[in-house]
Order: sequence, then structure tokens, then C-alpha cells
Amino acid sequence: MGFPMHLTKAARKALDDLLIPSHSTKLLVLRQKIPILHDGLTVLSYSGKMVYRMVRDVRGWGMVERADLISILKEGAGEVEWDIEALVGEPGMERGIEVCLKGKKEEVVRPDLIVGADGMFSAIRHCLYSDSQMVEDKLPGGFSKLPQTIINLRTTSPAMRRWVHDPNGMNLLYGESFSATMMPLSFPSIYVALTIPSQWLNPSSQVRMKGEEIKLEPTVHGKFLRQLERDPGWEKKETYPLWSATSTVGGKGRVVLVGDAAHGMPPFCGAGASAGVIDAVELAKVIVDHLNDPVNNLDDVLRGFRESMKKRNDPIIRQSKRILWLVQAERWYENAIRRAVFFILDLGERISAQRGRKVAAARP
Repeated sequence: MGFPMHLTKAARKALDDLLIPSHSTKLLVLRQKIPILHDGLTVLSYSGKMVYRMVRDVRGWGMVERADLISILKEGAGEVEWDIEALVGEPGMERGIEVCLKGKKEEVVRPDLIVGADGMFSAIRHCLYSDSQMVEDKLPGGFSKLPQTIINLRTTSPAMRRWVHDPNGMNLLYGESFSATMMPLSFPSIYVALTIPSQWLNPSSQVRMKGEEIKLEPTVHGKFLRQLERDPGWEKKETYPLWSATSTVGGKGRVVLVGDAAHGMPPFCGAGASAGVIDAVELAKVIVDHLNDPVNNLDDVLRGFRESMKKRNDPIIRQSKRILWLVQAERWYENAIRRAVFFILDLGERISAQRGRKVAAARP
């Protein structure tokens, strides 16, 4: 939980609908600790030139520290047992999955409902779809390993802060085969999410790249990478290979998957995390509706929830993959497409004649 998360406007609304007013207000105060004032994005090319700027939902305060969000949710959760390890057994013959709870005492239970919110490498999903064909770089449920790796770190370096074009929004720098998202936090901290080809981490590739560096003229994006590698925060970086679902898998019967367990996707502007928040809130609503009106069959209610979750999240999975392909462009024609896309997007922002007003409003 060491890195902040971006909550989209839809996710913020979902949380406001879920939380009691005092907790909603408290969460807003905690979000305001991070100086991301709007939901926009500023994109810089590998030459250091700004190629696109978008400003949306000014004063939305979309960033929050994960620990702060978890503390609010725990505070309002009521009677919940924490710090209990759940070991998942094989699916039962009738319905559900046996779960061994290991806390102060150990017991095996068969719950009326299991919600698998256990992430990209979900043990619940593995149990449900373990009969699917297991191959290298694949996970049960149609999840595939992508050829990129993301590196997360925090830095307080003035040199890295100079790369931040918009101090009140998210910034994206793209280079040849890599991209870096930079988010200003409480001064002087910055959060950096660097996405690179996984092969760059192979020792043989690193030796080859070091040799090529000597021969090639310095580039703006090369300078950025070298500064980042020398940054004190680099030693505490966290590295994650990227995985993605092909489409949403919502579970079976009384076992429901949500968040990354159901639709893990490449991270971009909080799309995946926010989708998980919305999943949880929507699931809570349908369960409460069922408890208030038991005439509605729970299995039918869960089936409807899965259908709506799939309809909501499948387009986001496809979009996140397209964005990843766009910002990680390597070949000359991919770079040409990237330049054209950002030119058209930026032209649209300028034609709308609202960007200047929004940019001014987004300043503190």
C-alpha cells in the first residue's frame, strides 16, 4: 500500500454514495493532501515538447494515499475480523468454495457468499478456473502476461521535479519503448510509474544497451532514464510485470470476483483501481437490496451484477491495452501513429476553447 491511487470521477461518486457523510468529508480532506487538482493529463514527447494537455473535473482532488483510503473503509466497515489468513480449498460439489480461516483459531467454513477481491493472482479465481489449460505466461480465467514491466517509486529529487510540466495534474513522458507517469505529491515528493519492456531487465540486454549508449548521441528521454536510475528513490523501487485479462470474469454461483481478480488491466490514470472500487460499491448495493427484499433470488441478483460488471469493464480493458500500445510505441510507424493521435487530441482540446479557462481554474 505504499503508492497513491487515482480515483476517477465515477469512483469518487461511488464512494460518496457508499460512505456516511462524515466519512465522505474525511476522505475529501485526505485527498486534498495530494496537490492533484484535476483529472487531466499533460503529455510530453521524448523531445521534451508538450504534445497534449487535457484538463477535466477541476478541483476534483482525484488522488489518495492507499493507506488513507483503507483506513476510511475500515472505520466504516462495522464488525469485520481483520488479520485472518484465508486458505482456499477446492470448489465444492454443490456451491461455493471451502475456506480455511487461520487466525486465533483455525476453522473450515463454507460461506453463503465469497467475494474474491484478492488481486491479479487471485487464489479464488484459480480455484474456479483451474480446469482451464495452464500454459506459460497465462493465468486461469484468461489472464495473460504482457511484455512490459512497471517500476514504481517515490522521489524528492529536484532534478526529477523539473520533468513535471503540470504541478497540479498528472504528467506523462513517452520515449522510445517506454513511458513514465509522474504525479506530484505533498512537496517535495513525486510518484513515478515507469513502464519499460521487460526484456530491458535481462542482464544480456542491459550489457548491450550500455554499449550502445556510448555510441549514441544523448537524447531527452535517455537523460530522463539516467537521472531516474541515479535517484535515491530508485533503491526502494517496486517492480511488477504487467498482466491483463482478456475480458471480465465474474466468478460462478455464490463466488463473485471483483477488481483485479475479475478484470486486471494495464494501469493508466487509475482506471483499474477505480473500476474495482465501483465493483465493490455496486456489489454492496445489490446485496443490501437482496437482504431488504429476500424475494429477489440471490443467484439471480449475482448473475445480473456479473453482467453489468462485464458490460462496464470490458471496454476499459480494451482501452487500457490500446493506451499502453500507444505510449510504448517503438517502431517508426507506431511513433508516427502516436504523434498523429496526440496532435488530433490536442487540436480537439484547443478547438473546444475551454482549455485555457480550465487550466487557469486548476491553479491553486
